[in-house]
Amino acid sequence: MRFFPILILIFLNVYLYSQNAFVIDNISIEGNKKTKDYIILNEINMKIGDSVNITEIDRVFDKNKKRLRSTGLFVDVDFNIKTLDVENQTIDINCKVVESWYLYPYLIFEFVDRNINEWIYEHNASLKRINLGIDLQHKNITGNRDLIDMKFQFGMIRKLELTYLRPYFNKNTKFGFFFNVLEKKSTEISYNTFNNKLLRYFDEGNVLLTQYRGSFGIIYHPDIYNKHFISVYYNSNAIKPYVLEELNSDFLSDKIKQRYITLDYTYSYDKRDFKIYPNKRYYLEAELTQSGIGFFDDLSLLIARSKIEKYFQLSKNIFSGFKLEGKKTLYSHGAGYINNIALGYDENYLNGYELYVIDGEDYVTLKTSHKVFLFKGKANLSKWIKISQFKFIPYDFYLSLNADCGYVNNNTNFVFNNFTNRWLYGYGLSLDALIYHNLFKISYGINHTGAGGFYFHFVNNI
Repeated sequence: MRFFPILILIFLNVYLYSQNAFVIDNISIEGNKKTKDYIILNEINMKIGDSVNITEIDRVFDKNKKRLRSTGLFVDVDFNIKTLDVENQTIDINCKVVESWYLYPYLIFEFVDRNINEWIYEHNASLKRINLGIDLQHKNITGNRDLIDMKFQFGMIRKLELTYLRPYFNKNTKFGFFFNVLEKKSTEISYNTFNNKLLRYFDEGNVLLTQYRGSFGIIYHPDIYNKHFISVYYNSNAIKPYVLEELNSDFLSDKIKQRYITLDYTYSYDKRDFKIYPNKRYYLEAELTQSGIGFFDDLSLLIARSKIEKYFQLSKNIFSGFKLEGKKTLYSHGAGYINNIALGYDENYLNGYELYVIDGEDYVTLKTSHKVFLFKGKANLSKWIKISQFKFIPYDFYLSLNADCGYVNNNTNFVFNNFTNRWLYGYGLSLDALIYHNLFKISYGINHTGAGGFYFHFVNNI
């Protein structure tokens, strides 16, 4: 007879739980003076007609706040329940945003070197090794989350570049597009790698390397998590004969000019809670690139890349994560020194190896982090700044223990570079500051040789 009371309790629990499920009847948006409503609605995982459980509503709201902040379009986001109809079990949701400042005239202060650490440690922070210029960006020019970026750069590396990116043609499509054109002229080049560091040559007044690139691509977003990119690039690299004859005959594989067309396909699945500094969920990416199709036969290079990221929340203030990444050269003909980049460029590095370059055709890396949340807040600048987008600057601080390992396969330039064709590992501590939409890191890293040092990193990948 005890079976029936238990059965009644089970049915009662299911009934009560179902009463907490409400259908979203409307989503209203306010505060977006520039951004189109559909851009915001496309970025959140709540749609009209969806069911949402009231007991889970705070978690759902928090997740979508982070998604919208990850776009870089908003300084602050807030969700709340506007109306709740118990009789009809419907709910109206309000989304209130504070838009970012979208027009940024940056002063370009770019290092000739790979990063700030090489500039400080290898070249004593010489101001002569700074490229100056102007970078004009508008991150939401028509309100469709479309970016236009114009760069005018001068110095050892002169650069003219124009980029336009529109994630969606309009509100009724899941397709977008981008294009880019670049002219780059360098009077200093990294012509080879020796003892895992770049060898450089500077010829004042003479351009040693001229590069042109033009690209166009289509973006397909079937939903908020999946993205497909198909891109076509035209690339042209040309060097002075002196580079070929005296510095490195393999720089462009025994040529003074290299032209090729690249076809690239990239797929990504992104469920991270906050793209620039994730603490939960995961990210997947796969890429296949064929350089050398169509009209030119200077180069034929087929490369596959993949990446897996996974993040865990272990307790209220403790998080862990790992990133597994790899590159495999499937076919190579006519590739020179300039085409075999692996680790050490941009933010693709191992902890403790910031001052080194590890070249090669293939690589695999595993990066791990264990983070403790310290504190967060908003800097109140309203007394000095009257522009609404800059009155409050949000910030978050973390302490992170990092440990990385990796392997680079090099079949062409390994005799004088003993970091290739062996396992590498590095570890250290970092203080991570997430300010506005930017990540600043101050770290102390140690590599497999026991050498350690303080290093600086800046990331803005929104």
